[in-house]
This record gives sequence, C-alpha cells and structure tokens, in this order.
Amino acid sequence: MDSVVNYAYKNSMEIPIEILSSLTINAFIQVESLQQAKGIIELNPEHILILGQRIIKKDMPYEWLFAAELAFLRSWSNLSR
Repeated sequence: MDSVVNYAYKNSMEIPIEILSSLTINAFIQVESLQQAKGIIELNPEHILILGQRIIKKDMPYEWLFAAELAFLRSWSNLSR
C-alpha cells in the first residue's frame, strides 16, 4: 500500500486529510474512558484521526485526545518515559 503522501501526489490532492478520512471512516471506534482511548491508539495508531474526530464531535474530555496523541507519538519513538 502506498503512503498517504504518495497517494495524494499521484491523485493530485494537496490535502491528505481526505485520504486519511476515507481510510479510517469505516473503523468502528467506541471510546468510554481515557485508558480505552490510549489502548485503541496503542493497538491501531492509524485510527488517531477518527478517534480525535469522535472525541471532539461527542464533546468528550480533551484529556482523552491528548492521551491518545501521546500514545500515537510514542508509537513513533523508542524513548521510554
């Protein structure tokens, strides 16, 4: 599978958010706690966009989003904190 950037370039798309949305829109994500939000991203970091949209749309605590974002960033780093 091509990267999002390559796909966007091939299809003359300047904003890859449309691609990311279409890749994750079919993901069924139900989040009911901060720990669950972190767990979802630790297992499936590609769902960060749809999880963020769901948290914002459902007016859930932003701390859940921040925790998920931190888990996402840690998935890209070997640093342990």
